[in-house]
Amino acid sequence: MRLGNVEIAAVATPGHALAHHAYVVADHTRSDEPWFVLTGDALLVGDAGRPDLHVCGELTVEGMARALYRSLTADVGPVRSRRRRARRPGGVDP
Repeated sequence: MRLGNVEIAAVATPGHALAHHAYVVADHTRSDEPWFVLTGDALLVGDAGRPDLHVCGELTVEGMARALYRSLTADVGPVRSRRRRARRPGGVDP
């Protein structure tokens, strides 16, 4: 989605929850490179979301943990130097 100079791309990042998404934001007045990523509860300050909370049916904790690892290293990894959490674990704003 593009809003003026800002482009937002949804990226499927399963692992914490199967249907989880992150949103990569680029401000083209700054650079064509991504500026930041909104990761929700998949990536926390110094931690990652728990893969065991949404396990059901054929899903396993190990399978969700592997999916979370792939999501954070391959899908959002290219912008990892700019990752920040909008809030700290427990919902406390920085």
